[in-house]
Amino acid sequence: MASLKEILRTDLGAKLLALAVALIVWMSVSLEPRMEAAVEAGVRYLNVSPGLELNPDQADRVTLIVDGSRGHMRQLSGGLAVEIDLSQWNEPGERTFEIADSRLNLPEGVRLIRAVPSQLRLFLEASAEREVTVFANLVGSPLAGRASAAATVTPAKLRIAGPATRVRFVESVTTDPIDLSQVSESGNFQTTAQLPNPYLRFVDGPSVKVHVVIE
Repeated sequence: MASLKEILRTDLGAKLLALAVALIVWMSVSLEPRMEAAVEAGVRYLNVSPGLELNPDQADRVTLIVDGSRGHMRQLSGGLAVEIDLSQWNEPGERTFEIADSRLNLPEGVRLIRAVPSQLRLFLEASAEREVTVFANLVGSPLAGRASAAATVTPAKLRIAGPATRVRFVESVTTDPIDLSQVSESGNFQTTAQLPNPYLRFVDGPSVKVHVVIE
């Protein structure tokens, strides 16, 4: 087995060169003047418990005032995020979270001075579901002066889900517009139902078939 002296003598020049380069890099960074900057960060809400929903009126962006050397600050271009872990909460209610370094993915050498806002106040709601009626949205007049006598939607109802405060106000939805101006006879149209609120979702998808009778 090689002795310690032999190991140190092996490629001594290369090792000294690597050490010198590392020292120069460290000195160039450490001697750079520090600077402050305001950067935008997104907010990630993690591990929401089943049966709960985040109230839609939550902050999704915060402003971070950070400090670091010019070299370290260049690393901020990758995007920052505030991560809020909600795994401990399994009941509806209001929660307040302080924005601290531990919730950020700051590069090494960059520190948080303050955040605006400094806290995030969250409202966790109970999830809710309900069935809503689907109406066909027919636009335009059929060719040759004919009139649409009836439109049947299949399925006639769809199940929606989301925050309880939003679900309870929705009793029906409509489809994408079906233009009858180029239609002269009865037929089927595959289309999509529209939700009136971006924080709601269809449980089994929004696809429906509309049978239009032209007389």
